[in-house]
Amino acid sequence: QTDAAINRGNSGGPLVNENGEVVGINTAVMERSEGIGLAIPIDKVKRMLPEMVKGRKPTHAFLGISCRAITPQLARDMNQDPNTPIEMPEAYGVLILRVDKNSPAAAAGLRPFDVVVRVEGADVRTEGDFIDAVDPCKVGHPMTVTVLRGGKRVEVPANPVDLEAWLMHEQKRVMEDLHRYLNPGGPRQQDNVAGAPGAQPL
Repeated sequence: QTDAAINRGNSGGPLVNENGEVVGINTAVMERSEGIGLAIPIDKVKRMLPEMVKGRKPTHAFLGISCRAITPQLARDMNQDPNTPIEMPEAYGVLILRVDKNSPAAAAGLRPFDVVVRVEGADVRTEGDFIDAVDPCKVGHPMTVTVLRGGKRVEVPANPVDLEAWLMHEQKRVMEDLHRYLNPGGPRQQDNVAGAPGAQPL
């Protein structure tokens, strides 16, 4: 976040500090807020530059979870609540609240109430730590997520996908589901696969 004035048309321009150093790339202004803008940190931009110089579109590693930071004190408070469904580990980490359907996290077997403590050997204590650890990972390359589950430390292998590609795929899937719901007796879409009449797209 930045309190520098960002106006329409500034997106994509540099965010400069008082020493004239570029510290980020302006992205957007937060709606319903006064004077708060968003920028991509320059270190993240530097990681994308080699691919961009080659004319390739940068990818963003994505697992598909919603999470929040947890501390030993917060875990103790939750454990004293009779409505807490499981015994929370009293540790620093990131508590998984939701796993997106059809996501890499779901395919890897990550579960709600897992507590992420490491990603690819990097300690995770906050949501920012988690994002910073996942972001440099290569799309399609296995990575290791270490979680606390049932009183045990479990290493979960996962294969991140590109965020934009996943969102486009999910949007297409939702639209197809909506079409089938609105046209229950209508003709089904078929793949043009030789020798497989009536095959349905997956």
